[in-house]
This record gives sequence, structure tokens and C-alpha cells, in this order.
Amino acid sequence: MSFPEKPVINFSSQLNNLEEEREISLWPGEIAPYSESQKKEANVFFQKMWGQLGREWNPKKLQTDLVDIPASYQKEGGNFWLAQQDKEVVGCIGLKPLGE
Repeated sequence: MSFPEKPVINFSSQLNNLEEEREISLWPGEIAPYSESQKKEANVFFQKMWGQLGREWNPKKLQTDLVDIPASYQKEGGNFWLAQQDKEVVGCIGLKPLGE
């Protein structure tokens, strides 16, 4: 199993008895696969996010999967995306197969 490079929703609707497939994006900014060149910006986001939850950003103890995103998410069919608006990371999602 592998995930697409850019998350989208595909849906079909009946319009005048015809099947029409549409693709829509859910984000007005940009959603793109994570790359190591974005590590600093991603870490700033992770620190802000955990702080807003009232928790400490501690990647060496609690969030170990975020220390090495390529190894944790992007190999063996998974991926990790960053949502950016005006070049600032404002969200993320990571998906990976968990096996049979």
C-alpha cells in the first residue's frame, strides 16, 4: 500500500444520470510531503502545537517518531505531509501501514 503525494478527496456524483468523478483539495494553502529541508520549520510547529496542548515538546522521550520522520513514516509505503500557509507550517499528518 502506498499513499498519494498530495492528499485529495475523490468522489462520484450522479448528475443527469451520468457518473462524474471530481477531485477537490481540502486546504487553501499547500500540502506537500515532508522533506528533511523542512525539519527546522516542522520542529517549530511541533513545539508550538505541543505548547498549545499544555504539554512539553520532548522529541527524545515522547515524540520519538518525529525525530526521524523519513524512517518513521516515509519508508515502506507511508508518508508524512506538512500543511503550509504563507510558508508557515500550520498542520501535519503522518500515515503508515501497520501490517495485516
